[in-house]
Amino acid sequence: LWPRMLHLGDEIESGLVPEVPQGTAWSGDWTMEALPRGVISLSAEIANMEPSAAATPPTQPHLNELRAGHWLTELWVNGARIGDWNSQFSWSPAVTTPERVRLPIPKSALRTGSNTWKLIQRPGPDGESYDDIWIGRLALEVETARPLESPNRAAE
Repeated sequence: LWPRMLHLGDEIESGLVPEVPQGTAWSGDWTMEALPRGVISLSAEIANMEPSAAATPPTQPHLNELRAGHWLTELWVNGARIGDWNSQFSWSPAVTTPERVRLPIPKSALRTGSNTWKLIQRPGPDGESYDDIWIGRLALEVETARPLESPNRAAE
């Protein structure tokens, strides 16, 4: 869906490429001839993101603000909020080792034909500051369940 890495946020960061942020939102689209079977997810490689997963240490900066809805980077599909990427991390991934994470997309949010995705950042409590993150290499993934092998067949 998007092959390159993006710098979203509001400040110049020497560790990110590009150093100058490309905004606080980014969007694109794709077309599906039919809805696939299985679990559909949007995956992305992410680094330098403030974490807010359940296992995030309480000493992590901004944790309470993140859990109150600030500093988040959200995924929207066809106008529906799917979730936030921050909740996928307990620690901030380093720029040298971005992590690939997935957000499942409910089938009710998808349609045959044209679909849109959008990354939207939420500001900090001051309403003006944003988390500077590195995100990209977005892909649509479909996980199909494989039938379990019967015990009788395994013994053959």
